[in-house]
Amino acid sequence: MEFQKKETVFEEDDVVSVDVGVFYKGFHTDTAVTKYLGVKESKVHFLSVGRQAVKNAIAAAVVGNTIKDVAHAYESTLKAAGLNPIKSLTGHGVGRELHEDPYIPCFVGNSPEERVKIQVGMTLALEVMYTEGSGELTLDKDGWTLRTKDATIASLFEETVAVTPKGTQILTK
Repeated sequence: MEFQKKETVFEEDDVVSVDVGVFYKGFHTDTAVTKYLGVKESKVHFLSVGRQAVKNAIAAAVVGNTIKDVAHAYESTLKAAGLNPIKSLTGHGVGRELHEDPYIPCFVGNSPEERVKIQVGMTLALEVMYTEGSGELTLDKDGWTLRTKDATIASLFEETVAVTPKGTQILTK
């Protein structure tokens, strides 16, 4: 099989998100980062809010809390900055499968998953996905690329964490 080289050229002021997983010895991890290729303070701030939302979610992902506590950590961080969670995508449990229960929204709703208690032994892909706009997405014809419906900037950050007796540990830092 022959592969064609396809070059992607990024330009100044682009916002680039990369979401990758690793499968090693029968287990998955999932991580994502967004980088800004520019100097506009508004975009630098936009991304700093997402990084803080993930930190707050990790701090909330402790034994005895619930998925709702994690969702609240995301949403309250985003809303305080005037940003909106993307509601059609979620973080998730991760392990032998890439996407496992519980699913972890970036907002507080009334899903049954929100009542799940965080316990020792859980491995979670904590992922914040957010936008300056409505949070509605469209799917490109390639079947993979997602864009905001209102063409506003969007971002994501994700870390896989393990809930241990000594606390929550980041596996993908």
